[in-house]
Amino acid sequence: MEHTRALWGAVLAALLLLGGCTEVVSPGATGEISSRAVWESWDQWATWTDGEYTLYNNVWGSGAGSQRIWANAYYDWGVWADHPDTGGVKSYPNVSRMLNLRISELEALTSSFTISTRPSDGAYNSTYDVWLADYAYEVMLWMNYVGAVKPISYEWDSSGNPVPVYTDITVGGHTWNVYRGTNGSQEVFSFVRRSALDSGTVDIKAILEWLQGAGWIGDVEVDQLQFGWEITSSPGGRDFAISAYEVNLSSSGATPTPTPTPTPTPTVTPTPSSTPTPAPTSGEYLEMDLPFSYDGAGEYLWKTDDFSTTVDWGRYVNSWNLDLLEINGNDYTNRWVAQHQVPPASDGYWYIHYKGSLAWSHVEMK
Repeated sequence: MEHTRALWGAVLAALLLLGGCTEVVSPGATGEISSRAVWESWDQWATWTDGEYTLYNNVWGSGAGSQRIWANAYYDWGVWADHPDTGGVKSYPNVSRMLNLRISELEALTSSFTISTRPSDGAYNSTYDVWLADYAYEVMLWMNYVGAVKPISYEWDSSGNPVPVYTDITVGGHTWNVYRGTNGSQEVFSFVRRSALDSGTVDIKAILEWLQGAGWIGDVEVDQLQFGWEITSSPGGRDFAISAYEVNLSSSGATPTPTPTPTPTPTVTPTPSSTPTPAPTSGEYLEMDLPFSYDGAGEYLWKTDDFSTTVDWGRYVNSWNLDLLEINGNDYTNRWVAQHQVPPASDGYWYIHYKGSLAWSHVEMK
């Protein structure tokens, strides 16, 4: 039965791709497309499971209105949402699948989607959400958006617009502007497609490998993959619907011997200012300047007076595959932290203790 339904979802996707049937709904839609659904709910946290997939109504934002979710299958579902014309995300209705595999275990990870209905007004984005490293990182793939919605970013211009780290990057079968920032809990990488798309396929594994090559993540676990709409406003009620969806996954089942990760163009990993030498047994700290990065096994003691003490989310320390990373006696092993969040300097310096046992152990300070 599951195989038949998945096959039918793929057939629907092919038909819609050929027909170009996306309906961009004008104001005043009534939600009639859900009238024959096998399941529906008005509950804020409603969920519905179909095989390996779970649907979430997920009305989580402050000041939200009402939202009804409906479904016939994980690849045939939607919402009618009536959220006021105010700022801030109100909901993220989505279809979700748990993965719990390291990037190195993925042989393939792609996803196909067809959005059959979405409004022409309001404010929202149609997006994948990929959660990594026990939800420490969030990767958003914006396939289209409408209205005053903006990706999270560390950098903003004088007009209040986010500044991309990269522009016109082609990866995963699409061309994007790439943004980096934090929501206060996770570091967020947003890939915003250069033109709107309502039906297509995304090579998610390729995007994750691009992030590795950029030095933004290591061989982390892919926790969860979601697709839906991040809705900020839909006053008066608007319809959103998906008519085809699939996640195609194959994995090794065991972590293979690591291979070099692909390097994107351009690369953001700086050349170390000097080649570190093993820390002397006397415990002497070797002084280094920022930006600085190091890969490899060994135990080192460094010190720097270059950390930022003002709020600047673009100045940070990040590491992965380490046994230990201490800064002034505080443990930051395999974590991202802004430099201004690190305890104050001691005697004018920050003292860093690095210990790694793998060739791909890594630290970077920018």
